[in-house]
Amino acid sequence: MPADAPRSDGIDRLGRSSRSTLLGSVVSAVLGFVVLLVLTNGLQADDAGVVLIAVAAANIAIGAAVLGTDAALVRFIAGAARGGAAGQTRRLTLIGVGPVAVVGSALGVLGWFGAGTLADLMVDGPVTPDYVDSMRVAALAVPAGAVSLSVLAATRGMGSMAPTVWFDQILRPVIQTVALLVAVAVSAAAPGATAAWLWPFAPVLIGSVVWLLRRAPHDSVDAATVSAGRFWRFAMPQAGTGLLRVLIRWVDTLIVGALLGVGPAAIYTAATRLLKLGSIVNQAVFRASAPQIAEELSVGDHEAAQGLYRTSANWLVVATWPLYLGCLVYAPTVLAMFGPEFVDGADAVRILAVAMLVASACGPVESVLVMGGRSSLNLLNNTAALAADVGFALLLIPHWGIEGAAVAWAISVGFTNLLPLIQVARDIGIQPFDAVMARSTAGLCSAFALAWVLHTTVGDGAVSFVVSAGVAGAVAAGLMWRRRDELALSQLVAAGPTP
Repeated sequence: MPADAPRSDGIDRLGRSSRSTLLGSVVSAVLGFVVLLVLTNGLQADDAGVVLIAVAAANIAIGAAVLGTDAALVRFIAGAARGGAAGQTRRLTLIGVGPVAVVGSALGVLGWFGAGTLADLMVDGPVTPDYVDSMRVAALAVPAGAVSLSVLAATRGMGSMAPTVWFDQILRPVIQTVALLVAVAVSAAAPGATAAWLWPFAPVLIGSVVWLLRRAPHDSVDAATVSAGRFWRFAMPQAGTGLLRVLIRWVDTLIVGALLGVGPAAIYTAATRLLKLGSIVNQAVFRASAPQIAEELSVGDHEAAQGLYRTSANWLVVATWPLYLGCLVYAPTVLAMFGPEFVDGADAVRILAVAMLVASACGPVESVLVMGGRSSLNLLNNTAALAADVGFALLLIPHWGIEGAAVAWAISVGFTNLLPLIQVARDIGIQPFDAVMARSTAGLCSAFALAWVLHTTVGDGAVSFVVSAGVAGAVAAGLMWRRRDELALSQLVAAGPTP
């Protein structure tokens, strides 16, 4: 193991938490793909576009209502536990969750009564009653969505990924899939499909609250008490960052809908959601690594933090590069599953695939920056990213269509990964790149170059896809397993159960 690798106990802990979150992220990604298939095949393209725009609006509102508590709760609860003040968990959770519930409810009420106005702003064309009803259905999900994300962050701060995995990554997409199948079979209408997508936040909230109340130690008077003022001084810059991050993720859908209509919005969003399924894996590693990196940085152990960072980045490359490289090779074939009109999104998928390859190689860089106490820098980075996304989208979409939206989003990915990469190296003194990553990326690229040769030689079609993808997958898996020790895959696979 390299000299700057994390201590064995640290990497074993990271392996335990990452293994469960990666498993959950795979389930979530697969079911997310199924949800898109059901939506795009069960509804007309325009109705699917209405659902996706309503979902985008709800996710933006949820991101605003979280108020940065997702990062603050992880940082301060993990830090309190490391300092022997675990009895502060419930108090810190209440400090964060109370305002989130109030703001989430207020945004839900505003969304309900302002649904017609929002619909007029977000679509190019006539606004139907189904569109307005879908916006109202989406507004009802905002309070539960925001509070559930905050409570889950508190459980991660306690050192357990189990609630996030079981409630958010597995239970929610399972309920979404079943509910969407029922909604499409019963009415094939946008409001029902919107409810099926968003209302499963409610059982996630119930499960996470019950888990926290059963596991969190009762409050005690500890010397290392974090005041509400200190909590919110950290959280508020992160609140802006969280909103900006959600806007970056979803605003392109709203702009495409406003400039081109709900049909192109459906094609663009389905196509890009395919790529962004990989971001679910990214979030899983971020969530698993953030509490440990926060602990190491809080005691000034930068060597251990660097080892955890590099290990996390290498796992991200191994887990996500096959998806992104596969999208470069097979974009039209995969998009055809959503319907023939969705093949028009192939070039947008390829553009985003290149951006996500770079983002994954940077590892959980935003998490490292925030856990290192630089949340204000992260806010500035995401502000620049959103400005670039919106500015280039408005400039390019009228001329290039959905490909212009993809270019704009790819530029914003550069701001949210390359800027913090420079800042983490400068201010904290750690970075993710090493010879292990170089060998991994070279091996994966070689495997999918072989897939491209086979696919172009045999031609498009199911047989070509199955054969070439199977060969590439086997070669990539073999290469990564040969390097399992230097990638710490052995610890990931052999780690004991997650608490």
